[in-house]
Amino acid sequence: MMDYALLANVGRLISYFPVALYAESIRLNSALVYALGSNLAIPIPLTGSVKDLGRIWHLSPRDVLSDLRPSGGSLVASLRHGNSFPLVNKAILDRASITGRRGHRKDSDEADLIARTVTLHVTYILPVAAESSLSYSFWLSRIIAAAEVILLTGASIQCFVYGLIKGSVLLLCLVINAILSLFLQHFTSVAFANMMDVEKDRTLTAAQGAALDVHVVVEDWNASDVDVVVGYSSQLHALTNIPVRVNRWQAVKWITRLIGVVLIVQASLLASLLGSQTEQAWGSVCWLVSYLLMLAASYFVSFKYPDMLLSALPSKITRLKPINFVGRKAALIFIATMPGISSRYGVGRWNWMDGFLPNNERRKEWLSEMTMAGLETNYEAIESGSIVSEKVKRIITQVQGARNEPVFRYATDEFMRGAGLHDKTDTSNQPF
Repeated sequence: MMDYALLANVGRLISYFPVALYAESIRLNSALVYALGSNLAIPIPLTGSVKDLGRIWHLSPRDVLSDLRPSGGSLVASLRHGNSFPLVNKAILDRASITGRRGHRKDSDEADLIARTVTLHVTYILPVAAESSLSYSFWLSRIIAAAEVILLTGASIQCFVYGLIKGSVLLLCLVINAILSLFLQHFTSVAFANMMDVEKDRTLTAAQGAALDVHVVVEDWNASDVDVVVGYSSQLHALTNIPVRVNRWQAVKWITRLIGVVLIVQASLLASLLGSQTEQAWGSVCWLVSYLLMLAASYFVSFKYPDMLLSALPSKITRLKPINFVGRKAALIFIATMPGISSRYGVGRWNWMDGFLPNNERRKEWLSEMTMAGLETNYEAIESGSIVSEKVKRIITQVQGARNEPVFRYATDEFMRGAGLHDKTDTSNQPF
């Protein structure tokens, strides 16, 4: 015979689980970024509380693009232009895994404590022709979204039939927010800058004069994780230097405010069910299960279409595995030797490095020694030569080893081929 007292205690226990979701967590900004950036995204289940209403009500495009960070942020250095500037569009780039990729660090051995580990996250990006807006992937995402709404509505009706009134309303909150997110996808969008220049470079290719660039993105100049984005200069500046334009912002603002009202109702109902000893506590369980299933569906589509946030700027993106260096100087030299990059007229080759290392006599002497070592095309001569220090030899060894990795060589070869530089793909003996 079923132990109803045990079931009641289980329901009461599970009713505590959503506390962190409605009291501390808010996924509204992620939902906005995906809804505005792609028509493939599945509505993300939203959580929040009364304390979030103020920032929701007064949301601005800058809030969305900066992930609600009032000040500060990441920095960008351009190899071609030799300058640095604050990163814009961080919310889009992080969720597209162009920036913000971080791996688990291994504990350092005592021998490694002399110099820290610097990790490079290299991404190659090239513009491609736009796909049809009614592709297979579009219809797949629409079918999943429609199925979610239908199933949640049916579950809400079932809860109402069985007397779980609060659970029924909670599921309706998920339904309403999903529909509002779909409205955002349909009525609004984002627009990237430099679209004419990007299309011109795609047609022209680097072989005919389109400029390639490397943007180095860091949280601060002393960061141990460094994002390295390689592509056409026009496209990189559209991504990192010029804020995207949100079309029909008034629609975004009012739909977001409606979502905020629904979130307050949802949070209030969840709070009222906290620790409830009545059968209504099962409404919280129904909501939590539905929330997790919706979250899984959105993650599935994001995993299947990792580049969907750049649907307004169609791109082929290659994300390499993290590359580790012992010491920051080796990482900087590796970045400086990315193939196909040339500085603009009047821009020094090492100007981009000013944020990382002061432009003083010490840096000039070190770079002079690195240049001298790099002119030796015979690797064995570098190893046995006495013209460079042991520190420089160790840097050369790391850089050569990283450049000779098969995965890096293959990705670089594919990128250079896509950029039209068929005969410039050998990076094994590129001088510094």
